[in-house]
Amino acid sequence: LGVAQIISSLANPVLAPELRVTMSGFCISLPPHFHDTLSNVVTKINNGHPPQYQVRLSIHNGRTFVGKAVVVEDIEYVSGAGMLEVNHDIKVDNLPGDQLVVVF
Repeated sequence: LGVAQIISSLANPVLAPELRVTMSGFCISLPPHFHDTLSNVVTKINNGHPPQYQVRLSIHNGRTFVGKAVVVEDIEYVSGAGMLEVNHDIKVDNLPGDQLVVVF
């Protein structure tokens, strides 16, 4: 039998290359009636203006958050579909080229 590669926490860290990722067609599904409930409250507080959404994207590599969070504005609510939609590209800089990185 062969020996598999052993990964040790004592091994010297290896720098991963940094990447720039561009996401397009970004959508977020909302829970049922979320927008309607929020609209009723916000419209009363905000002089008749509907809610404006803002999304914060954070990058995680399985151990810690890496890089800077990206705040996305100019998000549209798609009525009938119950989702938020971003109609422009989202650029995420300084993303480690690590296979364990997750964007959420």
